[in-house]
Amino acid sequence: MENKTITIAEILAKPRNRQQVNIKVKIQDIRENTTRWLQHECREIQMSTYSVADSTASILLTTWNNMDLTINSWYTLSPVTVKDYNNTITVSTSPSTAAETINRPPRHGVAAPVTDNSEEVTGLIIGAMTTSTITCPKRHPLPNCPPGAPFHMCPTCNQHFITAKLRHQWNVTLTLEINDTTIREFKMDHTVVLNTAPKHIYLDTDPITVTAHFLSIGLVTVRVKDDAVSALHPCTASASVQQDTDIADETLLTFLDETLSTSDV
Repeated sequence: MENKTITIAEILAKPRNRQQVNIKVKIQDIRENTTRWLQHECREIQMSTYSVADSTASILLTTWNNMDLTINSWYTLSPVTVKDYNNTITVSTSPSTAAETINRPPRHGVAAPVTDNSEEVTGLIIGAMTTSTITCPKRHPLPNCPPGAPFHMCPTCNQHFITAKLRHQWNVTLTLEINDTTIREFKMDHTVVLNTAPKHIYLDTDPITVTAHFLSIGLVTVRVKDDAVSALHPCTASASVQQDTDIADETLLTFLDETLSTSDV
């Protein structure tokens, strides 16, 4: 059955998760351009997020695999998939999505871009706490999963599932030192953790391993909204930070030299 072409306002008025539709939109601006780790395929994939609009409303569009879209150009995108995540409605491309350049519809205005309530914060990771939950394929939490077992029992489903089909949901809370007087906490959900942590996190991975990874990163820039991290990028140390580190190293070496000299006397 051919997908119906509808307006952004119609999508937002009656959103149906995973509904496939065609849209005619203007690409307004790019909000994110990064990679995501596909755990089930063990590979990275390019992901970009745009604000797009027609005359009725605007919405965020997620594209995959380097789809070539030009800012301020109009396209027919067919089909895109409606996503409802954390009460936020977006649309996303798929491997079957086609992008056809079109002329701007006559006598049509364009809605304002999606409001960007996110912010970029740069700080030093000084604390981290990792929690994890193993669930069955139907997302019921499993209370007991002995490492190495070939299958596990789900009390809610009242049946066993093979280990390869279980889901491991990771959540991390990061504490960042923004400056000498400001410390903030941010939360990372499973998708962001997988994209940022070591690429092979297994069912029996100890949460302390994930925590240690984040504590080793140091200075980062994070994009956050309502204290939830959507992207994390490690920073190279600034000259002043490097200078402080060098001074600390020299102080430590001086202390060791003096201590050794005293012990030799």
